[in-house]
Amino acid sequence: MSTMPDPDQRRELVQFALQTMRLAGKLILSHFDTPIRVELKQDQSPVTIADLQAEELIRREIESAFPQHHVIGEEFGGTMQADRFNWIIDPIDGTQSFIHGVPLFGSLLALLHGTTPIIGVIAFPALQTTAWGAVGLGAYQDGRRLHASTNTRLEEATVLCTSVGLMTDFGQAARWERLRKACRVDRAWGDCYGHFLVASGRVDLMCDTDVKEHDILPLLPVLQEAGAQMRMLDGSQFQPRGSLFSVGNPALADAALAIMNR
Repeated sequence: MSTMPDPDQRRELVQFALQTMRLAGKLILSHFDTPIRVELKQDQSPVTIADLQAEELIRREIESAFPQHHVIGEEFGGTMQADRFNWIIDPIDGTQSFIHGVPLFGSLLALLHGTTPIIGVIAFPALQTTAWGAVGLGAYQDGRRLHASTNTRLEEATVLCTSVGLMTDFGQAARWERLRKACRVDRAWGDCYGHFLVASGRVDLMCDTDVKEHDILPLLPVLQEAGAQMRMLDGSQFQPRGSLFSVGNPALADAALAIMNR
């Protein structure tokens, strides 16, 4: 197993990741808000030529710079190697937003040391802003340090989800309804944008369901370095898939779990 990159090496890797995402963002924007063909994958999720081309571009950049690293992407797959560096790509997170001309979609990239995320990038090409986090280096949005909310009171909290329909479809409607009613404000600002809002302290909680590793692993360094965390909606041991939520304050997480699972 390769050794953990030191802080200077992590900074260099962050710069590589940011530059790669800038290139991918330009490609994605060339397709954004234009007539574009949408196809359905086997799991019935949408995919466009922008998803495919962006992942291909990111893969080429990584494979050229780090041929010894392993690459896993939403569109072209791959298997994580526990004894190697692994890059995780989600070229367009929030494809429904992308295909409807809504600018809240993002592009996600993570570097894992074995199976541990050490760098994460959340790029929003249409919003022209990017957040990143790296273990021991903090979390930033365009040079500004990110800090999650310190609010501990549900009655003062803003809670998000990607889709009430998805929460219903995947058996989380009752939990969502209990949590929503306990909070001051609820909105559906979803996908990676919602989790970014938690990391940046703009909202307190973000609920998600039917998510997979490529949706979540790039978010973890940003959230954790901003002081936030992720928990499973049912309170079970965390895993980067299924039904979960991000939250700015551990005390608020405990309060949310108590309400959702009473």
